[in-house]
Amino acid sequence: KRYCSQIADWARSISTHMYWEASSSNGNGEIVLQKWQSILNHVCNKHEGHGDLFPTCQHEEIIKNVCWLKMGSKVYKELRDVITSNFLMNDIKILLVAVLHSNENAQRSQALKRDGTPRYRFSYPKAKKVEHCPKVVKKGCTYDYVMDLMEEAYDLRQEFQIYSLTRKETANVQLSSSPSHITSEQSESRGGLSTP
Repeated sequence: KRYCSQIADWARSISTHMYWEASSSNGNGEIVLQKWQSILNHVCNKHEGHGDLFPTCQHEEIIKNVCWLKMGSKVYKELRDVITSNFLMNDIKILLVAVLHSNENAQRSQALKRDGTPRYRFSYPKAKKVEHCPKVVKKGCTYDYVMDLMEEAYDLRQEFQIYSLTRKETANVQLSSSPSHITSEQSESRGGLSTP
């Protein structure tokens, strides 16, 4: 919408925030959800009071000029409607599975023909003023992480017979490494906005 151009300034940070919350929550869906909702406070320059599991932002003090949103403004309400939509609220807790799939398949190698030469396909992009352009054909996706998850679930079920004990004992299991923190200077040199 026309009056929502301020949100575009936050798009990259929100996208980075989504990756960060999934990779830094140790598989705890409730923490992922609170971190996701914290973006609504963060864009208004409020960095605490997000929830009992994630009470404050973990970033350093923001010293550069940022185009903060005003809580209650039309722009804020539009962003809030997206962030708190049922579609996202239901799926955000299982975002980790999407991250696992992406991590496993991000570095797929190029598929080869029977004679050993690399495979390509032709793409016909409407946005570019070209007839066609070659695209690399990647090898098929793998789903090895699913078996790893199932084995882990089975092992946990054998070890912990009661679900509540399982949650308590495995709350600090690290499923993926946390992203390294970026300093304000590094963020500015990359042209990005700060993330929560």
